Amino acid sequence: MQLRPWCWLAVLLLLLLSVTACRNKRDGLVFVLSLHELVPAGEVYDSQLFYPVTVAGEDRQYLVRRFPIVDSRFFYKGEIVPDADGVHAGVRVYIDRIGLRIWEQVTGYRGGDAVAVVMDGFYVGSSPLPPRIDDQGICTIKALWVAAEAEKIVAHVESNYKILSSAPESLH
Repeated sequence: MQLRPWCWLAVLLLLLLSVTACRNKRDGLVFVLSLHELVPAGEVYDSQLFYPVTVAGEDRQYLVRRFPIVDSRFFYKGEIVPDADGVHAGVRVYIDRIGLRIWEQVTGYRGGDAVAVVMDGFYVGSSPLPPRIDDQGICTIKALWVAAEAEKIVAHVESNYKILSSAPESLH
């Protein structure tokens, strides 16, 4: 039995519709935060382990370690931390148990140092890396945003975690 040309067209159309209907989970990612080791000014590393990040809308670049210390894969909850000026706000993130283990390893030799705060691939500023965080995995990033932007970041922490994390819900 031979299929008519319109049948082939219908099959092709159905395949095309099914492929375009499959949306990538990562399409929903916005306000993705990551904390990176900041390379001190004046030091130049010719390595694939480091890369430049820019401030959004500016030409200034900062050299950071390519792989973050922790990022949105480990932040399962967020809160706004208003600044005293009433305009800016920081973000308090809750780190899951896997991220907490990584944090403990890193802070053993980097605790107290400033880290680069990167959001959606752009440098936002630097924040001190607390030498220790409690068992709940609470980390506060200083006030680098206006309050409205901090609210948007916090609103996306949980959805980013669900998309990026491979950890089961029981890890927080």
